[in-house]
This record gives sequence, C-alpha cells and structure tokens, in this order.
Amino acid sequence: MSDLHEDLTTALAAVEPGAAPVEVDHTVPIAYLSAFAASSASSWVVGNQHGVLLDGSSLAGQPRFLDYGAAWSIAGSADNFAIATASGRILYFDATTNALVSTLNFPSSSLALSSDGSVLAAAGSTHDAQYAPDRSIKLYSMPAGTLVSSFPFTLTSSPTLQSMVLSGSGTVLGEILTSNSTCDSLAITAIGGSTLWCDDTGQVQGVSLSPDGTLVAASTAVATPNAVTTIYKNGSLVTSVPGSSLGWLDNNRVLAGLFTTTSAQPPVYASSVIYDSSGNKLSTPPIPSLDNFVPDLPVQAVTADSVYSPSLNSIYSLTSGAALWQSASPSSGISFSARGAVTDPEVVFTSGSVVLAEPY
Repeated sequence: MSDLHEDLTTALAAVEPGAAPVEVDHTVPIAYLSAFAASSASSWVVGNQHGVLLDGSSLAGQPRFLDYGAAWSIAGSADNFAIATASGRILYFDATTNALVSTLNFPSSSLALSSDGSVLAAAGSTHDAQYAPDRSIKLYSMPAGTLVSSFPFTLTSSPTLQSMVLSGSGTVLGEILTSNSTCDSLAITAIGGSTLWCDDTGQVQGVSLSPDGTLVAASTAVATPNAVTTIYKNGSLVTSVPGSSLGWLDNNRVLAGLFTTTSAQPPVYASSVIYDSSGNKLSTPPIPSLDNFVPDLPVQAVTADSVYSPSLNSIYSLTSGAALWQSASPSSGISFSARGAVTDPEVVFTSGSVVLAEPY
C-alpha cells in the first residue's frame, strides 16, 4: 500500500510543482481493488483482484474498462456461446466465426443458454459478496439482448437463490433456493414465472431439466451412496432411482452417477447409469467420474452417444467410455461454472488467464 501511496503523491505533485497533494475520492464500479497507476491527476487506472482494469478518467461519465477480467461463467448452444466476465459484462458470440455479437451489462456468475441460443439466462454474480447484492435472474432474447423476464433476488432478502438451470427450449427455469415455506426447489415458466413443480422438503441439492422442460430430475444427498434422483413429469411424480443426476441427454434419458463407501473418505465414484424417463435402467456407460455434481453445471449432450463434461473439459463416448476429445491446453477457472461449454463446432473453456475455443 505504501508504494501505491507514494506513486500517487508523486503524480499529483507533478501537476502543480511544490503544491501539497490533494485527496480526491472516487466511487468505482468494481470491488476488491488491488492495483493503481497514474501519470497525472487526470490520467490514472485502477485494477482489482479479478483482473479488471478501469480507466479512472472515465468515471465522470460512462466507465471505460480496459479489459474484461476473469471469466466467471461460460454457456454454449448449437451456434453461440456466452461468457460472463468480472467487469460486469456478458459477451455473446457466434460460435462459427467466434465474432462478438452482443454485449450485455449485468454482473453475472452463472449463465445458461437455450439449445438454439435465442434465450440467455443470467443469475446475479456471487463472487463479490456484499458488493454485488443483486442476485436476480434475468432472461434475454438473443442476439438483440432484449430483457424479456426478470426474477428478483438479493443477497439480504429471503429466499436467496442458490443455483439456476434453463431447459434447452428456453421456456423453463429450475431453481434451488434457501429455506422457504413455499418451495425450496422449483421449476417455473421462464416467462411469467408460473410454478410447474415445487419441492418443500429442503432436501434437493440438484435439479436437472429435460430439453423440452417437461421433465425434472431432482437429486438429494448428491455424490453420496445415499443419493436418490426423483423424476417428475409435468410436475407429477413418476419414480425415484438411485444416484445423482448429471443431466438429461434428451427428452427420455437422464445420466446419473453412483457412489459407494470404502475405507477412504469421502465416498468414491462407482459407476454411471442411464435411466429413461420412467426410471428404467437403459445402460451403464463405462465413463469415468465426470466430477460434475454442481447444481448449475449439468453435462451437455454432444450427440446421442457422447457427452461433454465441463469439469473434466472432455467429451466421452457413452458406449465405449473413451475420451473422444480432450484439449492439450489445461482447463482452469476460478469457479466450476467458469470451466467450459460445448457448441456444435467447438469447445469454449478457460485456460489460465484466457478463454480458448477449440474444434472437436
């Protein structure tokens, strides 16, 4: 801190030789500041721990960012992908050309895209704690970026949003909330917010939606030997099956992971299983643990016989279990939701301080 103070003092004194330094306070739109540089009192930049750089001289009007900072969430559809950045901007790209199509100003740390890329769901950022109190879910019509629906949540009001998923159709939202007397977990219409399914037990830790939004797979005791996934059709109970849901492969198949206990702790992955929408076991694909039991980060079906794991940044065959695609570049991210997404032509993922788009 002393070095930064000395640099600022020198810069201000240089404006008026011999004049005493003058303190000027500025409110900046980024949290957790960690760096400062100036050449004069009117020419200075500030940065934060998420890698965001801000032109200080722009604060009198529209703030001007010099970069995007860390990638906090990546979502993919057939032809598009979106990246939520630490600068509070969401970037929407054409996956065929990797050209930037739209920029939305909403700080988010969890994104989801419909299968055709026409609907983008963004949940308010959780990375800056009290400095980012807006935890609302906003739905945008893309590529125009028109706000079509909003569901308000805040850091301090009850209930608070824990996780969010969007059906491939873009018509249904799945939510897990903090304890609430009405619904702790629910599926609602993306426009209007009508409740389609509701759970008030407080036991659901993961919600997966079928592509058309008619089926819900709700998992309890996730990633443990006691995990159970309950399947609902149009809000009505169908059946319960062992395992933790990893996501729907299509409108009739859901992938789940099974765990067992050994002398080691915590429980270890045993196998995967594919159930149909009635709970019948269809197959036990010989895939490794996808390490993907994160409520807002389901696996993505690539083809009828292959699936992409954001956590492992790999595409696996559901028949042979073989890795069909893996990048030579290491995958990384400051959160699970920043790891990656798949589009038709490529996989988009974080690697170090950059986001890469690689064909598969």
